[in-house]
Amino acid sequence: LRTIDESADGAPGTWSRCAGAGFAVRGATYLEDNVKVPSPEPFYNVCVAGVAVCDGAVADGAAAFPGVLERLRALPAAAEAPGFPTYMIITMNSPLEAPSLKGRKAGAKTAAFVF
Repeated sequence: LRTIDESADGAPGTWSRCAGAGFAVRGATYLEDNVKVPSPEPFYNVCVAGVAVCDGAVADGAAAFPGVLERLRALPAAAEAPGFPTYMIITMNSPLEAPSLKGRKAGAKTAAFVF
């Protein structure tokens, strides 16, 4: 897994935090008025991000890339919310080749994004 550094100045190949208000989400009355409202601040903050090219999909990012969990545990403790996990690791998989009607191609690669 290649970890991606955080950068406040938007340097190439990095990521940065953004305010929740920059995203419009469906409000409580969206079905009636079709109005989106600014998002509240995120419940979780992204602390580690990484990408890897893998043989097939990755089902569990924490198991496949244990260094991610180690890095999270090394960070200063965040305020905990009762009933919620301290960490949440999200793994997204993206095939690097177009899907085929003939079935899965042997040796097909997948990009796994972990944050």
